Order: sequence, then C-alpha cells, then structure tokens
Amino acid sequence: MDEIDLSVVASVREAVLECLQAVLAPQDETRRAGEEHLRALEVKDEFSFTLCDIITDTTMPQSIRQLASVVLKHYVEIHWTKFAEKFVQPETSERVKQLVRHSLPAALSDPETRIRSTVAYAISAIAQWDWPEAWPDLLDTLITSLSSGDANLIHGALCVLTEFATEVTDMQMPHVAPLIFPHLYNIITNVEVYSLRNRGKAVEIFNSLTAVIGTMIEVHKDAPATLLFPVLPQFLEAFVQCFSLPDGPAIDSGLRKDILDAVIGLTRLFPSQVSGHFSQLLPVIWNLLTSSADRYVRTRVNCADSLDDSFDADEREADFEHLIYTVFFFIETLMSISKLQFVLKRSLDQLMQYIIVYLQMTDDQVATWLSDPNQYVEDEDEDTLSYSVRIAAENLLLCLCEDKRLTDLTATAVTVAINQHVESIKSSQTENWKMYEACMLALGDVADAASTGKTGFDVLGFLRAVVLKQLASDVSPFLIGRCLWLGSKFAGVMPPDLSIKFVEACVSGLGETFPAAIRISAVRSLKGFCSHLDQGTLQPYVTSALSELITLATQSGESVLELVLDVMLIAVKVDRQLTASLENRLSPLVIALFLKYGHDPGMMSIIEELFAALSANPLILQPLQARFIPTIISILKAPQGTAASGLLSSSLDVLVPIVRNSNPLDAVFVTDLFPLVINSTINTDDNSIMQSGCDCVRAFVAKGADQLAVWQDDSGHNGIAYVVEVASQLLQPERSEFSALLIGRLICTLVHKAGRYLSGAIDPLLRSVLSKLQQAQTQSVIQSLLVVFAQLMISQLESVVQFLESVPSPTGDSALRFVLTSWCQWQPYFYGAYETKVSVVALGKLLEFGVKSNSRELWDIAVKGEELVTESRGIRTRSKARTTADSVYTMIPAPVKVYKLLLNEVDNLLEFRQSQQVGLAAPLKPTVGALHGQDDEVRRAKTVWDTFFV
Repeated sequence: MDEIDLSVVASVREAVLECLQAVLAPQDETRRAGEEHLRALEVKDEFSFTLCDIITDTTMPQSIRQLASVVLKHYVEIHWTKFAEKFVQPETSERVKQLVRHSLPAALSDPETRIRSTVAYAISAIAQWDWPEAWPDLLDTLITSLSSGDANLIHGALCVLTEFATEVTDMQMPHVAPLIFPHLYNIITNVEVYSLRNRGKAVEIFNSLTAVIGTMIEVHKDAPATLLFPVLPQFLEAFVQCFSLPDGPAIDSGLRKDILDAVIGLTRLFPSQVSGHFSQLLPVIWNLLTSSADRYVRTRVNCADSLDDSFDADEREADFEHLIYTVFFFIETLMSISKLQFVLKRSLDQLMQYIIVYLQMTDDQVATWLSDPNQYVEDEDEDTLSYSVRIAAENLLLCLCEDKRLTDLTATAVTVAINQHVESIKSSQTENWKMYEACMLALGDVADAASTGKTGFDVLGFLRAVVLKQLASDVSPFLIGRCLWLGSKFAGVMPPDLSIKFVEACVSGLGETFPAAIRISAVRSLKGFCSHLDQGTLQPYVTSALSELITLATQSGESVLELVLDVMLIAVKVDRQLTASLENRLSPLVIALFLKYGHDPGMMSIIEELFAALSANPLILQPLQARFIPTIISILKAPQGTAASGLLSSSLDVLVPIVRNSNPLDAVFVTDLFPLVINSTINTDDNSIMQSGCDCVRAFVAKGADQLAVWQDDSGHNGIAYVVEVASQLLQPERSEFSALLIGRLICTLVHKAGRYLSGAIDPLLRSVLSKLQQAQTQSVIQSLLVVFAQLMISQLESVVQFLESVPSPTGDSALRFVLTSWCQWQPYFYGAYETKVSVVALGKLLEFGVKSNSRELWDIAVKGEELVTESRGIRTRSKARTTADSVYTMIPAPVKVYKLLLNEVDNLLEFRQSQQVGLAAPLKPTVGALHGQDDEVRRAKTVWDTFFV
C-alpha cells in the first residue's frame, strides 16, 4: 500500500475540523458556509480517512466526533463505489479504502452509543461492496469482538451484524450462519454476562438470518435443513426460557417483543418445524397475553400504577404496548396458516375475553377525546391512521371475523365472553362503564353474525336489559354514545317498538345540550338507522335530525364535519318534502362550505355529493339555483390569480349536477353561465379545470342542446359551435394528453344530442381525435378517445369505417388499421360500465359487418394474437427480460381477434353472474395472458356466442 502524505492529511484534518465546528455553530450563515466547505472537501482523497481519524480520537469533543461519524456515513453512501445508487464523483481510491477499513472498526468500542451506531452503519455499508473479496477478515473481526467481554465493543459488533445480516446472499449464508449462530445463542442465553440491549440485538440478527434462509428455499431447498433446523430447537428453548423470566434486569418488554418477532418469523416460514415446539411456546405466549392484560388495565385503562418502560441506549423503544401489538400479530399469524388454526379454534372463548379487555378505553384516550372531538372521530373511524392497543385489538377481532372459517366461531366466542364480563360486573357491584363499552364495541363488530341467531345469543334481550339501561345512565358520554351505535348495528332485526326508542334517543342525542362524544356517536348511529329502517319509521324524525345536523355542521372542525356531512347526505334523501322545508338552512350551509373548502379535494367530494342530492330534489332546485348561481358567476368571472379563481375547478364540478337536474335550462344558464364555462375551459393550461370544464360543457349539451343551438353571441356563433371549439381545443396536439381525459363522452354526447346541428364539424373532430390518439400513452386517455369511434360505429358503422379507410395513419396505412390495432390492444383494460358496454357492442357490430360484407379492408388488417413461447426460454426473470428481445406474437386477422375479445367478455360476464348466484365476489378482469388463449377456446364458445348475439 502506498504511503499516505501525512502533511496533506494534517492539512485536510485541520480544514475538516474547522468545517465541523462551523456546522455546529448556532449562526445560520456560519453553518451553511461550513456545510458548503465540507462538500468541497469531499473530493479530497484523504477526506474519509481524516474523518476516521477524528472519530477514533477520544481527545476530541464528543459533538465533533459524532458529527464526523454522520458525515462519514453520508460519504460512504455517495463516494465509496461507482456502483452505488447515490454515487457522486469522485470514487474513493483503493489506497484510502484500505486505510478506512483498517482504522474504522476501532470506533466500534467507543463509549458513546451514537458514534458506535453510526460507525456500524458505515462499516455495513462498506461491507455491502467490499466483503468478502476486499475485506476478507471483517467477519472474523466481528465474531472475535462478540467474545471480547467489552460491552461497548460487543454492542458495536452487533450493530454491524444487524445491518450486515440483511445483506448476506444465498451463496454466503452457508459460511456465515454456522459461524454466527453459536455466538448469538451464547449472547441470548447468558443473562448475567450480556446486557438487555446486546441480547436484543442478537435476537434481531437471528431473525434477519432466518428470514434470508427462508427465502433460499426456492433455489436451495435443503438450506433450512442444513443451516437452521439443527440449531432451531436450542434457540426455541432459549426463547421459552427468556419468556419465563420475571421482569427485571434480565428481560423487559422490548426483549420479549424481539423474541416474539423471531418466533412469528419462524412460524410463518417453517410452520411444521415450529409447531412441534408449541407445547412449550404457546403457554408462555399465552401468559404474555394474560399478564399484559392485567398490567394494561392497571397502568393504561385505569392508570392506578405508573408504567416504567425502559429505553436502551440506541433509543430503541422497549415499549409495553408494542409487545401487546406483537402478541396480536402472533395470533393473526396462527390464523393465516390453515394447519395452525386448530390452536385458535380451541381457545377462542378465552381469547375473546382478553380481546374485550384490551378494547377498553384508556384514561389518556378519554381525556384526549373529551378535549378534542375531532381526534375522537379520527381515532374511532374504521379507516383511521391512528394506532393504539384498542385499535389493534379491534383489528384482530375483525380479522378473525373476516375469515369465513372462523366467523361463526368468533361471534359465538364474543357473545360468551360478553356474558361472562357482564356477570362479573354485576357480581362486583361496580359501575365499570369501560368494560360495558368494550363489550358493546365487540358485539357491534360481530353484529352480522350475531344477527343470524347462530350464536345462541339473545341480542334483543341484551339490547333491552343492558343497552337501554346504560343508555339512560349518565356515567360516561362515551358509554351512552356506544349504546346508540350498537343499537344502529342491529336496526335491521329490531321490532318497531325498540327501533323507535333508539331512533328517538339518537335524534335527541344530536342536540346542543349534550356532550360532543354523544353528539358524534348519534351522528354515526343515525347513518345506521337510515340505512336499515324504512321511510315510514324515520319520517317523523327527519326534520329534527336534519335541523340538528345543520347546527352541528356549523360548529364542527373538519373531522367531525366530514362525518356530519356524510350522514346528512343520507338523511336529505329520506323525504323530499321534509328536506325542502329546511332548504333555507341547507342551501346556505352547502354554499358556505363550498366557499370555505373549495380547495380541499377530500371535503369537496362530499360537498359535491350534497349539491347533487339537493339539486335532485325538485322542491329545492329552484331556490338553490337562485342562491348559488350569482356566486358561481362571480367565481367564473374572477381574474386569474385571485382567491376566487382558485375555486374554478370546484365550481365547474359543482355546477354539473345542478345543470343535469335542470329541465329545461333556465335562461340564465344559457345566456350567462354557458359562455363563462366555455371561456374558463378554453383559456387555461390547468388540466383539472379543462377536465371539469369538459364535463360541465357535456352537461349543458345533454340537458339543453336545442337551447344552445338557438342561442347566439354578439358575433353570431351559437352554443353548439362553441362546444365544438372546446372539443377541438382540448384535442390540440400541444396540450397535455390529460386535457382529453373526458373528451370521449363529450363528443359522444354532442353527436347524440346535437348531431343535426354539426353539419361539417364531425370529420375535423374525428381527425383531431385520431391525432390525439397517436400521441396518447395513458390508458384512461386512450380509452376515452377510442370510445368516440366505438359510439359512432354503433349508429353509423359503415360511414365511420369509410372515414377511417380514407385517412392515413402515422405509418402511411389507413387509420382503420391504427384504430383497430390500438382498440384490440386496450380493450381488455377498459373500465367503467358505460365504456365497456359501448366498446363490446361496437366490436360486435364491427365483426358482424366484417363477416357479412367479407370486407377485405378488415380481414387484411393483422393484429397481435398469441405470444410465442419457445421450449428453451424457461422462467422469464427480470434479468432475462433486460437481455432478451421483445416478446414475439402471432399475427391474426383483426376480425378473429375481435371474436376472441368478445368471447372473453361473454365468458367473464357468465362467471360474474355465476359468482353472484353463489354469493361470491366478482372475478377480476382477466389478464392479457388469459385473453390470448388457445384456439379450442374459440371452438368451444359457439353456444355462448349465439347466446350473446340473441
């Protein structure tokens, strides 16, 4: 190795130290200057070695050494090798690499944890490229460190191995596993010698190595039997012993979690081998569930005791709640493996008792939700992004219910557990409202199964004896709210007298005098009652419910408001006349919400639905238009860049249902609104405005084509001419392809509703569609453009075929060849009931025309048929795909391909109908590979084909 110039190193070291000190300075300018100077020094060959020297110099301030380790980690990522994903020139020279590899491991014994961890990451990043070829002694060095007796060095070596283990290849594993496994076992089992932190690292490394061995089965089937199974029993025995230890210096929640993670990984990869040890494993894991439940109630639910969870020096949480999550995940693992479900089935009754315990609200949750109703809505939503033990327990319960093999068993176990908890509360003579609330939550989660009567549980008796009693109590607003929610879950099986009691309580609970928790729960419950009860039962309460919902909407934050609007959308459809009686409050509310949340796509989706529901009510439409149209006009007239112009896209979206429900269009729509919509759509580069404008123009054409044809502006252009101009503008080649996303339906509607007014405008439009189709690359846009030709072929087949034959394609052939080739390629991916139906009908007519006329133009068009697969080709991996040529297909006449596509659509439809009859979910649309079936598919389908045409 060439000698390094010490004078240069000293110079670079001085410069690097100055930069590091500057980066740590409180002044922004000094810090930025230091960062820039550091980046400039990175190109120096001695830079990385200098950082190593600073890191290992214990006389330097800790902050400087720690920052140097972070900078070195970054340097390795971008400069160590040109093969790295983030590589930036220059690449570190081999001379310096050797110096770094020689000196860096010394920092693994540093007293400062952060330095050890950062250095360990840098070493593992280097090892990814240099081990074993350029750094053959690394693994031996790490193994030796594990036996050194130095706790810091052991931890540092384990940190390296933690990263290192995930990068070991299947070729390296036979050499690595036999060396490391004995040391890991020694660390895990020697409680007196090794710290919690290091034993946890050892378990984590073992878990990573076994995961890699599990993935090796595809290539090396004997790998687990050779590398893992000989040592697996002793590790599992060690895990059982660790689980059995009492809390203290030898084990805590974090280590238990790490061990259970390892057991879960082994169970998922090697269920047969692990299940042989369940007689020892399951009792200790069950003890984790039960003992943690007692501790959870004391420290979380009731906060009677303080919880002293520890955090190791790596700042890795050893959190008690994380252990509970992992226990739940172990149960889900058992559920997901068919051969292990027997373990769950025989213990579901006991399991549900503890699941309900974990469903209880904690004191912290109660305090948070009382002070922040929006957080209550977010946390209790079924699609919540929050996470807690309560949420995890409910997710586990729902997961068990969704497995059809366990649904009835789970529901029965829940009802048994509920009876036991309720009896326990009664015998203790205490008002344990949290347990009541948890029982009701669990029962609501299995409501579908419990409603069938298969569980043997007296649902109606429970509702009358327990739920109505708690509903009348005032012990907690959360319990009262849960009573309302549970009632709505069983609304479909309640007798009328019981339904009325719950509906009355629900509507009453919406009132301003009640706590937020009750009002929110009443809103949720009202949604269930509206979905299950008939109009006659609900009618007496609609006015009061809507009135309270309107009041609550004006007082709520976004999360509560979204829930309120969701229920309001259902309530306004119950009785048109009663809803119309509140128009003077409903219309101003939705207009105000539109102006406030017009920039929020999430809120606007429900607001748009509300506008559609209100405008669909003929008793509300006219007053709603009178209130809203002036606002829309002012927004459409607003200059670009103003606050109002930011509402343009939302305004056009909201206007669509109002236009569609107007019959006929009022004069103000044609004379005032329509020109503004045209202007907004044409004079913008914003794709969202163009798409919204396109849909809005289509609504005008659909509802008032004759009125648009009669109206003219000052220059003598009528409305239809402006619609054609919009379509032409959106199809311009220089515009984004997404501007044409909705153009297909606009042109189809235009031809259908105003075809007699178009005269010579159709051919230029179709040429523009062809031009855009040649540019389009996105499936949704291509589908929109192809639908134009499909729709026209249904009514004017021969004219469209003649037109396409007369127009050249980009390759010089007829446009008919180009359109058919594209159509056959994309037909399997069509989505949307309307588009799919139009396409299938048009293809059927085109095939019929081709067969009857024996059109040579159609039969001479060749399109892709089946993919040719050679015998020697083997499995097509990604590497093969990069090095081999594109796939080769047979070429078949277009009518034959159309025939196959239609057969596939019929087959898919028959499967769908059959699945509906047996109560299964509809099958997914077939893959492209399924479409290019063998010729016997064509031969076997004549009966289906005849049925299709009939």
